[in-house]
Amino acid sequence: MRRLLVCLTALACLLLALAPRASALQHVHRAPPPPPSGPTTAPPPPPPPKAWIPVDADTGAVIDQGNAHQPLPPASVTKVLTALIAVEQLQPGADIPISAQAQGMPARNMNMKAGQVWKFEDVLHALLMVSANDAAVALAERISGSRQAFADVMAQTAARIGMDDTPLLRDPAGLDDEFSNEGGNLLSAHDLAVAARAALANDQVRQIVSTLAPGDQGHLLDAMRTIETLLEPENRPAQPYLLRTHGPGDMGWVVHRHGMLYSEEWGYDERFEALVAQIVSEFVQRFDPDRERCWIAERNGERVGSVFLVRKSKHVARLRLLLVEPAARGLGIGKRLVEECIRFARQCRYRKIALWTQSELKAARRIYQQCGFRLAATEPHQRWGRTDLVSETWELDLR
Repeated sequence: MRRLLVCLTALACLLLALAPRASALQHVHRAPPPPPSGPTTAPPPPPPPKAWIPVDADTGAVIDQGNAHQPLPPASVTKVLTALIAVEQLQPGADIPISAQAQGMPARNMNMKAGQVWKFEDVLHALLMVSANDAAVALAERISGSRQAFADVMAQTAARIGMDDTPLLRDPAGLDDEFSNEGGNLLSAHDLAVAARAALANDQVRQIVSTLAPGDQGHLLDAMRTIETLLEPENRPAQPYLLRTHGPGDMGWVVHRHGMLYSEEWGYDERFEALVAQIVSEFVQRFDPDRERCWIAERNGERVGSVFLVRKSKHVARLRLLLVEPAARGLGIGKRLVEECIRFARQCRYRKIALWTQSELKAARRIYQQCGFRLAATEPHQRWGRTDLVSETWELDLR
């Protein structure tokens, strides 16, 4: 069992061949056409991994390897190292408080809510058996106070156990998209095998993973590959989506989804939904089609995102209500919506775009930074049932 899991860890983490990016034409993003159907309906074999290294878990002997020492994005298999650190530093039965940051992690997750307190064993099971991102962040914060501080603990542990391929360790969940801590991790297959052996040498970790039934062991590799595909945007198959201007039913959807998602992910109460409704109402009542726009992103016929560009003054536009549904995150839709606002603002000869957001919305903040916005002001405030918010004003000079 231990030998199997080390092999699975080293093989599953790394790393599907890069799928070609979708191209854009008149705001429509299309996936590459499927290969022509042949005489059989069997699916094509998966692409080979970029790196692999089956290792004997008992002796450490390398059975085979390929490109085993090249650092690559490991995605969720990083959680093996997070689990090892957790069992070394936390006592059985320890309380694990859940923060708003942990609650805001994307799927896979355990739907943990800010303010809850979980038992260590339950969070560890969620980390190892579900690959829960919220569990990884909760453990990191319990151990070190923040994901940023936990990165130092990861580096120290890696050096101690012999992960010597110069690993880059920054995110306890292995995320490397807009939800990651500082861009995520780079690890070699060799270092991941080292981490897996060290983790499986721990009785508590070994007991949890040994609960897999023999028939489920083969599913573990498929699950790891699925997680890798979900969390590695460059490895995700290109998915079609459409950007369009607003139409009937869109305004109600914008209000509803903002109210639901910000409540579930950040604990905002109904007063936030009321603010969104006010913004939407003002947009509809005062809409200037020559100087203002709402864009809706659609995928598979369903709304998955929104953004507004509204007139603040003759020379200044405001970007508002950027939203991407959880199931569509990682596809580049958020950045594409912001880029469309910038394109239209330049067309309208605005000199500046301003926006107002919250410091905890790290995915949106990263998009704004990537698109050239600069932080102009911050202000702590209490609103929407929260007492710990910090508002931020960002600006983009278009001249």
